[in-house]
Amino acid sequence: MEAVITIDVLRRSGADVTVASGLQVDASWGLRLVADVLVSDCVGSAFDLVSLSAGVPGSANLRDCEALEGLVREIASVTFLIAFTANYFVGKRNNEAIALAWASRFAIKGSIFEKNFSLLGTGDGKDTPLLLKEGQDVFKFYASGRRYCQGLLATMELRTRHDLISSVYTAIVPGGWMDTISFEVWMNDDAMDHVILAVARKKTARVVQKECQDLQRYANAVSGPPSWVKRWVAEDLVVVAESREVAGDLLSDAVLDQILTDGRATTRLSVSGTIQPSREVLYALGRIPTSPGAPWMNIDHV
Repeated sequence: MEAVITIDVLRRSGADVTVASGLQVDASWGLRLVADVLVSDCVGSAFDLVSLSAGVPGSANLRDCEALEGLVREIASVTFLIAFTANYFVGKRNNEAIALAWASRFAIKGSIFEKNFSLLGTGDGKDTPLLLKEGQDVFKFYASGRRYCQGLLATMELRTRHDLISSVYTAIVPGGWMDTISFEVWMNDDAMDHVILAVARKKTARVVQKECQDLQRYANAVSGPPSWVKRWVAEDLVVVAESREVAGDLLSDAVLDQILTDGRATTRLSVSGTIQPSREVLYALGRIPTSPGAPWMNIDHV
């Protein structure tokens, strides 16, 4: 009866219905339902809809059908491969767009890095690319040619958007992976005194202080600014330094304006001469915004 009703409704609506079976079917009230074709004869044909009306026994046969199970596995595998390939190219393009957007804002002619460094990029030619791509999610920018420092290295570590598994995980657990950019400035040996300072978000500050031996040994969290300092870092940032006087001298108005005003953009800023032997390093780690209106890690003075 299920098959009779389905066929009758479809044909009354004007659909072209082909009844296929492997044998003659006896319906209710002594009605015989004779198939138009055998199932084996229409295996290679294309249909807009396949209706299997066979009741509980039919569903059991369908469940145990090895041919149908193999077809479903094949369709699932092909679908996954298509989705994986499409996500790879889309994610790769999105990461490249984010990296180029950063470079077009901070590393072009007239930008902050062009004003402060004489050489941008890894080469000295006009056609040398500004960004060095080390992977689908890692981009590096190098600048040199400034007094008191040997050079600057900016490393963008973006989300692995080209990886389908990572993309699904990020969609389920937002905030698990972030787009970050780190800056390392190698100072000349005689360019600055041996001082230690770190500014980080509250949760990050605890981790950084445990991992860095220089911060563990010489620095502590600063409760507040010195008396002569009128401005201080954002409320969600913590300053770890040898003393509040050192922090007050290093955290000038320019630093506060350009880097540490918004705690959402800054993850970590550190100044240390003991992270690497005989080398003073300025280090900053921040987030790269990917949504409209999100704060950039503003840097107008190096």
